[in-house]
Amino acid sequence: MRRSLLTLGLGGAAALVALLVPDLQAALSPSPVTAPTPAAPTPVDASPQPTGPSGSLIFSARLDQGTLLAGSDEDRFLVITVAAPEAEAGRRMPVDVAVVMDTSGSMSGWHKIDYARLAARELVGSLQPGDRFSLVTFSDRARVLLPSQEIGDAREILATIDRIQEGGGTNMYGGITTGLEQLRTGDPSFVRRLLLLSDGHANVGISDAGSLANLTRQASVADVSTSTIGLGLDFNEDMLAAMADAGGGSYHFVDQAPQLADIFGVELDAMTHTVARDVTVRMDLPPGVSVVDTYGYTDTQDAGGWRVYLGDITAGQERKIVVRIDHPAAVEGTLQLADVTLDYQDLDLDLDIHRGIALDAPITRNAARAQASLDHETAIKATRAQAAALADQAARAFENNDRTKATASLVQTSNILRRASEQLAAPELLDDELDYMVVMPAYQTAEPSSDEGLRAVKSQKEVSRGYAL
Repeated sequence: MRRSLLTLGLGGAAALVALLVPDLQAALSPSPVTAPTPAAPTPVDASPQPTGPSGSLIFSARLDQGTLLAGSDEDRFLVITVAAPEAEAGRRMPVDVAVVMDTSGSMSGWHKIDYARLAARELVGSLQPGDRFSLVTFSDRARVLLPSQEIGDAREILATIDRIQEGGGTNMYGGITTGLEQLRTGDPSFVRRLLLLSDGHANVGISDAGSLANLTRQASVADVSTSTIGLGLDFNEDMLAAMADAGGGSYHFVDQAPQLADIFGVELDAMTHTVARDVTVRMDLPPGVSVVDTYGYTDTQDAGGWRVYLGDITAGQERKIVVRIDHPAAVEGTLQLADVTLDYQDLDLDLDIHRGIALDAPITRNAARAQASLDHETAIKATRAQAAALADQAARAFENNDRTKATASLVQTSNILRRASEQLAAPELLDDELDYMVVMPAYQTAEPSSDEGLRAVKSQKEVSRGYAL
């Protein structure tokens, strides 16, 4: 996760929080947030072993407290983790990448178009013979500057990139559609990825967030993933993040144009080390058990149960889903909570993998035994997910010019992290707090529409997203 730096140093932010928090806590009454309340930080391995064919991914489902107290219906936190091992030496997937670049008039500011050209050149230089590359630009309309082709002699490709010019509106839908056309006819054994770069709001043609996200979702069904890169301060970060989530790729906020080459490099590294595609987690719940909240992801519920789409998983990557679960009070014995399944295409084994975990929790009347079943690592992950949700809520309140709610949510973020840091003996949560609190001065003094305000919102959302996923 890249953490954006704002104008106030972390030391100054910490001092400001120390001054602000006591007064704000007295003045505000934020809604309560449930946090894990352990008696001691003793890790307990309560995760059942997955059943089904083995695959490349590591899959677990753990409760923050493995044993439940009889008669208690307190919500519990379930953390589902999907991880891939580090890449083996020499392992590299062939890639088919389409760069879809916004060339509207606003790309002239900050020399954005110059850095976009430079990033595209570096990407081409990093591809290997046999990889494929295409380039689409969009302003008022989309144009295919380079149809999909194998990387060989790159001189003509680089010359075409150098001729890119900016001007016009932002027909994002047209650009994405055209880029996907270049990828859909490619070799399905390649990792196919669309990289969308934009610095503005879609304002020509189909421009609503739902239609754009649906476009990338449909592409993901055909094993074409989408990553989005927002450059500057004028783009709609919620739209680009939703498109990346639906498309199974990544979202990046680039505050300064020179960072573009690094982001393109990160994306290429992810593509060439993809381990699994179309990764989906499902959960079936028995009667009386329900999902209260899912942190960091948009979940769907249909006839097939509760579902979260993760898209591509790359070597060395870990993704977590934190779910807050409401369950009925139980008597001694065992309470069935969920059947959790993982489905994905394993690229190393060339197999479709289905794995399942039956999550059951033992019930006890011994309160000390229940508290001693705390899973330390899982409780930290649950805390981080809740704090991320509150910080994201603060950013959205400030965006809507509700400074009181923004400040209250940020204070709640601080409180939950400090409390859990002490209870879980987890000093790293205090580092999280500083990452969040650095925007407090902007929330207090800046206008939401100012550069400082826009930067605070976008960076806060990105930091929250990084801790939530």
